[in-house]
Amino acid sequence: MQDRGRLGVLLVAPALAAVLVLFVYPLGYSLVTAFEAKGGGFTFGNFSKAFELNRAATSQRTINTAGPQMNVFANLNNAFNMTHPGTPSGVMTSPFFRRSYNATSPRTIEVGMRFQF
Repeated sequence: MQDRGRLGVLLVAPALAAVLVLFVYPLGYSLVTAFEAKGGGFTFGNFSKAFELNRAATSQRTINTAGPQMNVFANLNNAFNMTHPGTPSGVMTSPFFRRSYNATSPRTIEVGMRFQF
């Protein structure tokens, strides 16, 4: 029984190490440096600068100085019109058990336009 416990630890350890290295360490580093002043010490100055930049960007965003703009877009789903079976039946007494009895939508095209002034 102890071998299964060791095997579980051996299987989980690489994933846990990857999470620590790729997510937890960068998050902790960014939190520490966010409150650190240039000369050392603790400061909220970085946050006030970030809010100041955000406020300036928001005020510029509301004024359209470029004049009217028009955007046209198209979205094509299932471009090659292939059959994509749906979820199989899970009812054990059904003749369709473990078989898909439906399919996803056929080819669809969505076209749109946005006009800003």
